[in-house]
Amino acid sequence: MVGHRRKLLDAIAALRGAAMEPPDESEHGRTSAASPADAIGERRQVTVLFADLSGSTAFGQQLDAEEVHALLEQFYDRTDRIIQQHDGHIVRHIGDCVMAVFGAPVAHDNDAERAARAALAIQAAIREVSARVGRPVGVPIGLTGGQVVASRTGSAN
Repeated sequence: MVGHRRKLLDAIAALRGAAMEPPDESEHGRTSAASPADAIGERRQVTVLFADLSGSTAFGQQLDAEEVHALLEQFYDRTDRIIQQHDGHIVRHIGDCVMAVFGAPVAHDNDAERAARAALAIQAAIREVSARVGRPVGVPIGLTGGQVVASRTGSAN
């Protein structure tokens, strides 16, 4: 019997070999979120992506403030665009981190796959950012999944 970790590693390896474009909508079902006015919420399976720009403290000490700002802008621009291309929802930027969710407010039957593809695309895109700033830039990415109750409770919007 193959363990969960092995299955996940095999799936990630298979994704690396596949094109990093989001799957065609005609292949995978799409489910609308609960109505924004629905305070009760809806149980959902979601995947959360957390991407952290590593070494930003050192960048702050080695680069001018404008260069750090430009680096962060490039990081957020590329990361946000990739997440949105894979139908993820950006929850927030926290310092030098991006937190996104796949599966809410719009759910697909392959949200975990979309999150994994987005993570791989971010890793590929960050190499271009590194080349532009002339120094290595790393972005560790964590993915986790589970059930949540998706609603507007606690939302500032």
